[in-house]
Amino acid sequence: MISRVSREAVLLLAAALVPAVPWGFAQLKTREAAPLAQGEVRLADAEQWGPDAIWVDARLRAEFESKHIPGALLLNTGEWNALVPKFLDEWAPDKKIVVYGDTSDGAETVAFRLRDELKIENVFVLHDGWDAWARR
Repeated sequence: MISRVSREAVLLLAAALVPAVPWGFAQLKTREAAPLAQGEVRLADAEQWGPDAIWVDARLRAEFESKHIPGALLLNTGEWNALVPKFLDEWAPDKKIVVYGDTSDGAETVAFRLRDELKIENVFVLHDGWDAWARR
């Protein structure tokens, strides 16, 4: 037999869920629709580029070797000079470059160097970086 206190607790919980569930979904939708910083791209948009995109992993080698986006090239600031030639072998002017990392700082730095030092256009940073890929 359910006590009066237990019934009231269940009713209170149900009453709290009524506004909480739609609010939670609205928050998820808002997060997806958050404005992008200049030069950023969402995962869904970058994936639509298909073979017209080159994925660049700006993380440390150990992280890259552990897991990375299939087909991605390793290009980080710590090994920049050693890794740039392999990147350039794969690069073509008509390709879009999508740089991702664990933090936006690493990806932003690599993207900046691609634009500034190598004068490459169409360089984008993946919004939410590796986490965006890992969540999919």
